[in-house]
Amino acid sequence: LAFAALYSSNCGRSRLSLAPTAFQILQQKPKHMLRRQEHRRIIEAGHSGDKQAVIHALNSQNSSLREAALGAAKRLDILSDEMLLSCLQDPDAQLRKRALELTARSVVDPDGQPTSVERRQILARAVVPLLADDQCAELAAFTLGELEASTVEVVAGLEQQARHHHDPLC
Repeated sequence: LAFAALYSSNCGRSRLSLAPTAFQILQQKPKHMLRRQEHRRIIEAGHSGDKQAVIHALNSQNSSLREAALGAAKRLDILSDEMLLSCLQDPDAQLRKRALELTARSVVDPDGQPTSVERRQILARAVVPLLADDQCAELAAFTLGELEASTVEVVAGLEQQARHHHDPLC
């Protein structure tokens, strides 16, 4: 209110109605707080079983929210290959890395049985292009090793990375 009074006295005419009140300022939450609350809501949805909220968040504009939703989908056991494949192609590097981690862990089904060779080969084909991505190359190579899909395409991608990557340790 003091700000509003100072504002109106300096402008020569009363603009008190244009200045926000202290209560209005306190009621506004910064955008980062709103994003954090939404992020937390999706993580909680993964623990409480709110599948609709998780699926909805996978289509969010916010990449951090999509990343949280990916983990929540895994926790709820609703993570499909289509979701993984979509996230492996996402523009956000952090989301691609999270998808790679979950892909590497997907070599066994929830019962502890190995997944089919065909499924692992489909996932491996989606991972091979990430070998050329400097932000994901190391994790992509690890994921391919976990998938144990030794197709010609996979071996050629790994060979290309070993021969031509700028980081000799990668």
